[in-house]
Amino acid sequence: MRRFLALTVIAFAAPAQAACTSATEPGDRTMTLQVSESRRACTGEGTFQCLQVREHADAPFTLFYGAIEGFAYEPGYRYTILVSVRAIPYPPLDGSTLVYRLLTVMSKTPVTAAN
Repeated sequence: MRRFLALTVIAFAAPAQAACTSATEPGDRTMTLQVSESRRACTGEGTFQCLQVREHADAPFTLFYGAIEGFAYEPGYRYTILVSVRAIPYPPLDGSTLVYRLLTVMSKTPVTAAN
């Protein structure tokens, strides 16, 4: 009986795990973001450091309050990244309505004070 139960749990867990690791899913949209080489102070539930992002090179950077799943930010580098964006059907009252997931880092360029 234990073996049957264990196999049943594995059978149901495996498809869920596979779905989480797919690049995009139906309903997702993709977008390219530039991420600034520095974070900036922002206020939400307290004060913390936000990423600064923009969609177009000629646009100003804006504060990004959320997280980008799978993105390991390092200060001092300007990034161009491709992300998938998914709407959360029942978002928490105090949270984002979108989930951002890194698909690929297209470029990572060191930025010095002279740049």
